[in-house]
Amino acid sequence: MKNITNIYEDYHKNNFDATELSRQLVEKQTKWIDEHVEQICRTFASPPIKGKITKGKLKWRGLRLIQKNEFEHTTYWVEQRGKKIGYDLTINTKLF
Repeated sequence: MKNITNIYEDYHKNNFDATELSRQLVEKQTKWIDEHVEQICRTFASPPIKGKITKGKLKWRGLRLIQKNEFEHTTYWVEQRGKKIGYDLTINTKLF
């Protein structure tokens, strides 16, 4: 899978559709966030999640994904019953 820098370079070289660029960026960011949130839930939650992560397991443990939008970046973190667990995930939303 291409990294975000390669997606920008392809956009400038080939001038492909901006909708396609946007779709690729969102897909890449979503996958990255999902991987890290799963790791946080399995490592830092009390008790840690084992097996398949389901809506019921997340609700029972009081886990929530929080998103804070700022001008040039978006920050995500996981909270368990109001307390931050794990680490912050920051995505730069400034395109150029």
